[in-house]
Amino acid sequence: MISFLIWIPAQNSSGLSLDIRNESRPDKAGILDLIIVLNNEGAHDFKGKVEINIPAGFRNISGNNLQVEMKSGEHLFLPVKILVSSNAGSGESRLVFRLADQQNTTVAEKQTLYTVAENNAMRITAENPVIYMNKATDSVEVRTRVSNLGNRKQRVTIVFKIPEANQGNAFVEQKGSIGVQKDSVFVFRFMPSRLGTRSTQLSVNIAGFREPDKEIFGNTSVSIQNVSSVQRYEDMESTAFSNFTKNSITASYRHAGENLDMYQLVGSGASIFLPDMFLSGEISIR
Repeated sequence: MISFLIWIPAQNSSGLSLDIRNESRPDKAGILDLIIVLNNEGAHDFKGKVEINIPAGFRNISGNNLQVEMKSGEHLFLPVKILVSSNAGSGESRLVFRLADQQNTTVAEKQTLYTVAENNAMRITAENPVIYMNKATDSVEVRTRVSNLGNRKQRVTIVFKIPEANQGNAFVEQKGSIGVQKDSVFVFRFMPSRLGTRSTQLSVNIAGFREPDKEIFGNTSVSIQNVSSVQRYEDMESTAFSNFTKNSITASYRHAGENLDMYQLVGSGASIFLPDMFLSGEISIR
C-alpha cells in the first residue's frame, strides 16, 4: 500500500513542480514502479537533480540521484523502480523525493508512505539430527538453529523435551530474541540418564514458540544413538529338554566409523540359530 504526502507545494514561485505517479502492479509484490513527473512552467530553463531518500530494506535500481535539465515549458517523466527486500521493517516506511537546483536549494519535495506487511516466518532446525555416543556416560550437546525469515524482531522460547531426564525434569526452556533475517543457535547440554548398555537410542524433541502468545512456529528432533551397547539373549526352549544344558548368547555392537559397524557374539551351551540381525557387519564368535 502506498500513499502520498506533499511536503512543499506542488508548484512554487519558480514555476517548477514535482509529482509522483504510482504505476505498481498488485501481482508484483515487493516492487514499486513509480514515475516522477517534473513540470517547468517558469520563464527560465532549469538544471538540477532529484534526490530520492529511501529507508533500509529498499533499493532503487535507477539510483538515488537523478540529474535533470528542463527548458521553460517542458515536462519530464522519470521512471523509478524500487525493490522492497525481505528485511524491510514492517509498518509504514517514508520515501522522500526532493527536487534541488545546482546550489542544492530545495525547489520542490514530496513524500510517499509505503506500508510493508508484517512477515513473521521462522524456521527451526537441528544442526546435528543424529548424535553418536561412544559411552553411556558421555555428555550430549544438542544444537538447534532458529532462523528469523521475516521482517520483525522476534522473541522466542525453545523447549527441549528430554526422555528420562535427570531429577525427573523432562522439559528445559531457553529464551532469546532474533533480529530480522538473522539466525541464533540454542545449545543444550545434558547427561542422558538410564541410557546404559541396554538402550540403543533416545530422541530429544525440540519445539519453538513465538512470544508473548506462546504460538508454536516449528519443531524438530535429535536422535541420540548409543553406538556401544550389549544385549543378552537366552534360548528358553532348550531348558525344557535338559536341566543341565543352558543356551545363552551375548551380542555386542560398536559403531567404529562412518562405514564400519562391528559386532561381537559370545555364546555358550548347545547350537544356537542367530536371527538375521546378526548377519551383517563384522562378526566374531568365541
